[in-house]
Amino acid sequence: MAVRLLKFTARTGDEDIARQNTLSRLLTQCLEYQGNRRHLICEPWTEDDLRGDTMFENNRTEFARDCGVEQAHRFQVVMSGEQDSELPSEELYWGSFTTLPQVEDTFTDASLQSFADQLQQMMMGNGDSPVTLDVMQMRRNVKTAWDNQFKEFDLDVAIRDRRHLFKRLMSVSIRQTSNLTQRIAFAFVLKNLGSTALQRDRSTFSEREQKLFDLRYGNCEALGRINIGFLYEYGELHAELINQFANSLISDKPEVAWQQAETNLRRHVQLLGELRDLRRFVRADQRKSTRDRGTRKLPRPRIDAGSGEEADARAAAPDDKLLEIEMLNELKRVVNRLKPRDRKRAQALIDSGGDRGLAAESLGLTRRSFNDQFRQTVRPNLKKEIRKLKREEKQ
Repeated sequence: MAVRLLKFTARTGDEDIARQNTLSRLLTQCLEYQGNRRHLICEPWTEDDLRGDTMFENNRTEFARDCGVEQAHRFQVVMSGEQDSELPSEELYWGSFTTLPQVEDTFTDASLQSFADQLQQMMMGNGDSPVTLDVMQMRRNVKTAWDNQFKEFDLDVAIRDRRHLFKRLMSVSIRQTSNLTQRIAFAFVLKNLGSTALQRDRSTFSEREQKLFDLRYGNCEALGRINIGFLYEYGELHAELINQFANSLISDKPEVAWQQAETNLRRHVQLLGELRDLRRFVRADQRKSTRDRGTRKLPRPRIDAGSGEEADARAAAPDDKLLEIEMLNELKRVVNRLKPRDRKRAQALIDSGGDRGLAAESLGLTRRSFNDQFRQTVRPNLKKEIRKLKREEKQ
């Protein structure tokens, strides 16, 4: 159906649009979701994150603690409706879920058009004969061109600016492909209705049906006009917000119900964008503090081994063991509530009596690797489950 639509578009006089859509469908195979080149930000987030509860847990600095307090205040202000963002819903979502610039949906800029033409030729050849594409090889070719800053391209653009051209092109590609996916789905609807006109008036749908269709197939303003298929691993909260919006559209409740669901989604996304901004500041502050400590580090004075009270003062504080025991007790309380991956590591710690070396060995990991995993995933999730458990016990 995609091929039929592209051919139909080309036959009706929009050959440039058809070529652009073809390139866009190819470029979306080159989307990156992690690392320095990531285009879409897909990672789980919870209401605890939006409340600022996890800010200090993940970054143990006073600045992180202050940012957590600020985020908690912002949560109250935004969710109460006292201070909604002035940005359109589309820009709000786009800025929170992508690292790409906000651009128009077409290659209107001459430099961008020239760049797109040369990129397509690199990927597909000159177009004189049919070509079969290997997606993995295509991705490698595009990555190699990125690494070389597209130096081989004949462009009136400084080499240092060519990566930004690619980001703009990826931004266009996501939007165009999302729109094409919607058109493909609509063509199937018309086919099932017995219609052969691909440009039939959209009055086929009621207002609610149109919104639901856009939400599912890719041109929903509330989702930044990003096809939902491009997003994954964004967590249960985001999925629940989208489901609530969808369910409000198919219910027999008045229009205000889906408007409220859309507003609720918008406010959560607004908070997510603000959280990610604060998190960047926290990490920058943490890196700066690390650099400052490195430049100011002085040699430690040598202290001769002694005995008596001096030796006792240098001995490990007895509370250290108590803290370890407390952590183990907390692990035992919530270990069955953790995800399987975290539960496996937590159970290894319990079985080893808190000895991380033994726990790492039992899992076939190095101690350093185990400690990194525990610090980055197990401990934050453990504390989150403990907070939930305490809230449940209070109720």
